[in-house]
Amino acid sequence: MKRGFTLIELLVVIAIIAILAAILFPVFAKAREKARQTSCLSNCKQMGTALRMYCQDYDERFPLAGYVIPGFNIPGAGGSADGANVNMWRFYLSPYTKNWQIFVCPSGSFTGDPSSPGQQLMGVYGYNGNLSGAADGTLRAPSETAAIGDSYHWIMTAGSGKVHAFAGTCGCWTTPPAMNLTRHNQGSNAAYADGHAKWLSAMDITGKVGSVYFVP
Repeated sequence: MKRGFTLIELLVVIAIIAILAAILFPVFAKAREKARQTSCLSNCKQMGTALRMYCQDYDERFPLAGYVIPGFNIPGAGGSADGANVNMWRFYLSPYTKNWQIFVCPSGSFTGDPSSPGQQLMGVYGYNGNLSGAADGTLRAPSETAAIGDSYHWIMTAGSGKVHAFAGTCGCWTTPPAMNLTRHNQGSNAAYADGHAKWLSAMDITGKVGSVYFVP
């Protein structure tokens, strides 16, 4: 005579499956995020290389972060009747990258078109605004100066006429939002002024804000 499963046995099997799922799903999610982190780091490396190529072609100067187009208002670009402040650094680098998608982090929430001047927020990479038009030779520590990194805005700004190792007060690694500190497994990726790229933990980032200045 064939014997079926009892209710207790069925519940035990279901409980075991649920426990295994609870253990494995976070592992799978972390593995997927690790893959996105690697893709993001590749983006940063390509942007870092493009940045160095641009500097070599334009008298050892970094690209402008943006500029104002007088009398021209682009919807979504912070423009007005007096003109639009267009975030342009990615347009300067695009001839060297030949790929607009590398300007969007795979773990970000950006859903627009990175090739549009009016698209400037959400899940992208930010450019250190203090590098805008700066001469390469004026940086005290290029290998410690973050040029491009995980951000909420296209441009990461900071004051006092200095280049931050991790720049910002406007939508970058510091505020807002704090999630850019931990976009990839409790850390973020960055391309540096010398062209190299790496991942840093949130603690590393917050511990180095404002530590790099222009050469006097």
